[in-house]
Amino acid sequence: MKSVFLLLPLLLFSGLVWSQSTAADTMPPLKRRFEIGLNITNTLGSFVGSANSLTNDPYLLSFRFGDALRRVRTGLNFRVRDKTDPSVSGFLKEKETVVNLRVGYEWVYPMSRHLAMYWGLDGVFEHTKDEISTFVGIGSATLDNRRWGLGGGPVLGIAWRPHPRVAFTTECSVYAIYRRGSEQVIAPPDFSSKSIRDFVWQPLLPTSLFVNFAF
Repeated sequence: MKSVFLLLPLLLFSGLVWSQSTAADTMPPLKRRFEIGLNITNTLGSFVGSANSLTNDPYLLSFRFGDALRRVRTGLNFRVRDKTDPSVSGFLKEKETVVNLRVGYEWVYPMSRHLAMYWGLDGVFEHTKDEISTFVGIGSATLDNRRWGLGGGPVLGIAWRPHPRVAFTTECSVYAIYRRGSEQVIAPPDFSSKSIRDFVWQPLLPTSLFVNFAF
């Protein structure tokens, strides 16, 4: 049902595009382009009253450079938080850094003037750091989690281009990612540390919608 609501704005917009003659019908396609894409899935979800995130796609921004059939692709998202909550007996301090990056290459197969499929291969990098510290009286305790991951895999997507400079894309991917990190607890006189290692297959369904602008 959520996917239907997300597609409604596109269907309405496509009706307007096909019902009239626009500059897109006469403007020649761009031979080489630089594209910036923005993940608008949760924005559309807010219009239909969804309180939860509609997508697990970690990438907020995407960038593409190349010609109409072959191009380099990247995706990026990050989050930095530094928060302190004071109280009568002490305070709680939280620090968080999250970085997600992908770099790959894709091939495009046009199906019509406005519709195309594409597939490619991505390399991915992720880094997460969480630090929570509590200070109460004369004592303190810190929980420190650090993790990084490397991997990659194939991606398959579809692009609808109502105008030579505007495209809507959605895609699915399957990434294999190796993660490694550590978890430390520092609460004098107690100290503990353990290593974290895991390998995951991370499939991603086409639940994200990107709007892309070409320059």
